[in-house]
Amino acid sequence: MGLLAFGEKLAQGSRTEAGLGGKLYYASVSNEDVLALGLGGQFRFFPNDGLIGVSGYLFYAPDVVTAMDGKKFWEAGARVEFEIVKKTANIYLGYRKVQADLDNNARVTVDSGTHAGVRIVF
Repeated sequence: MGLLAFGEKLAQGSRTEAGLGGKLYYASVSNEDVLALGLGGQFRFFPNDGLIGVSGYLFYAPDVVTAMDGKKFWEAGARVEFEIVKKTANIYLGYRKVQADLDNNARVTVDSGTHAGVRIVF
């Protein structure tokens, strides 16, 4: 679950969007539970203000906002997007990696790999 504040700019015919915000995470891995509030942002770029664009995002939770059995938590990813309805709905194909550092000094991968999805903005 998350919340992002976005802004957009049209320059030299291409659309750029950027946002900052946070995501609340809960994960159970290796018999350990992690609760984290990741702070970060997302960047999207649509060349020639077209329907196909690329995006990337990063959210990081240091130890001060990571609880239970976790010390740190982060998620990063990149996507190729196709807008079905301009600025409102798109489908995407991407790659993401989610990792947590645990209190027992282990680093575990929560999720890693390709994913596809639908994004709707309202």
